[in-house]
Amino acid sequence: MDEAAWKRLLAWSDRARMTLLLLGLEQPDWPEWVRRRLRRNLEDNLVRRERLGKVHSEIAAAFAAEGVPHVVLKGRAHEAAYSADPRRRVQYDLDLFCPRKYAGAALEVFRRLGYGPARGAARVRSDHLPPLVRPHEWRWKGDYFDPDIPIAVELHYRFWDPEMERIPAAGVERFWTRREGFELCLADDFAYRCLHALRHLFRGSLGPYSVYELAWFLEGHARAGLWDGWTELHSPELRRLEAIAAAIASRWFGCELPVPIAGELRSSPEPVLLWLDRFALAPLEGAAKSELWLHLELVDSPAGAARVLLRRLLPLRLPSAAEAAIDPAKVSATLRAGGGTVGGIGYEEMTGFAKTVADVYPGIKISVVPGGWIGNIPRTDKGELDLASTTRIMTSLAVQKKGAFNQDYPNVRSVMNVQDEYQFIAVVRREAAANTVADIVRKRMPLRLTTLAKGNATEWIWRTAFEEMGGGWEKLAEWGGK
Repeated sequence: MDEAAWKRLLAWSDRARMTLLLLGLEQPDWPEWVRRRLRRNLEDNLVRRERLGKVHSEIAAAFAAEGVPHVVLKGRAHEAAYSADPRRRVQYDLDLFCPRKYAGAALEVFRRLGYGPARGAARVRSDHLPPLVRPHEWRWKGDYFDPDIPIAVELHYRFWDPEMERIPAAGVERFWTRREGFELCLADDFAYRCLHALRHLFRGSLGPYSVYELAWFLEGHARAGLWDGWTELHSPELRRLEAIAAAIASRWFGCELPVPIAGELRSSPEPVLLWLDRFALAPLEGAAKSELWLHLELVDSPAGAARVLLRRLLPLRLPSAAEAAIDPAKVSATLRAGGGTVGGIGYEEMTGFAKTVADVYPGIKISVVPGGWIGNIPRTDKGELDLASTTRIMTSLAVQKKGAFNQDYPNVRSVMNVQDEYQFIAVVRREAAANTVADIVRKRMPLRLTTLAKGNATEWIWRTAFEEMGGGWEKLAEWGGK
């Protein structure tokens, strides 16, 4: 590679926390300036790791004095299981967990140690309080390995937020009771890292290093006794989530899956397996919102799906503390939605969606108007509709400018899919001497056919099917049908 290519690679690997992994891949023909840069980055990282250790020791002593128990999440006790060389693990902050009932006492300890909320900390619902830092004058200089980057501390009070994610993970509360010193036990540590990765996946922020650590762990423990009691230790809901995160790691980095996890994965719902086959690499490639499909497949109820969907469609910055839930009474919008023909599938789907949303968010008013799976796309593009239903077939044709679509629709994007497959089935009388459309055309049968109005998606699909077979509505009339 030339110098420009090396700089692009290092810029990406810095952001992805992957730079120090290059130290294990050095080749004789690498430029000397790259080698020096990597050695300097490692030296600076070792200084930062020493600082992190001292910060935790100080906090642990202060917590102990006040009777505040805690564990370090993704801590050092197990880090050798997730990396060939823990010295190359890049860590910017310190993640601590203590039960919610100790959160007040913990915050008072941080206050006495000189910590306060970090500037610019977003007030969104999370599993932890806003990041805490000590006052500083440090400024960003473009160096991801600057040993003087202030160390932030995140105080977690839960391992998973089922209300926010709308996905159950029964049993995570027992992580605390199985802790070993300042760390979770190894099996629970792996489970927590899986949940952490999925949380970032569902927010569109999953980075490669977190997945790499999972892959390294899986490869090194594929045949370990760790999995012997896994099914008894973790609930089915939790094992399902672990298996999905492990499958993503396997597809990204080619690691071997332990037999119990592979078995759990095989029992996953078909849509989940389909997402893994089609979109597991999408977050790595920067594809937008593909993870929403997976999230909606895993939610616990239709109302939960509506909450997840609206959070992605209408991102909210909450006015209350970081741990506060979304208050449905404070969410409002008036939207015009296009369904299908009144009484048809598209109209009923959108009407049901509007009702589900209203049940959760009374302030969101969605008025459903008649439409069609073809016409809804250009109407939404023009702003006549705020949202509308269509089909995967119509979406694909619109993207390709084929069939009923002959132009671009730059103002339209897909946000939710509720169809794994959509099949159009013809119903005929028992005595009809035809089994396929081709039979009707070949025999020139004078049948009376019923579709929806001309130009409707259903009518267009059947007309196209007949024309592909050499027929069509005009020829049907010639044969005595209509």
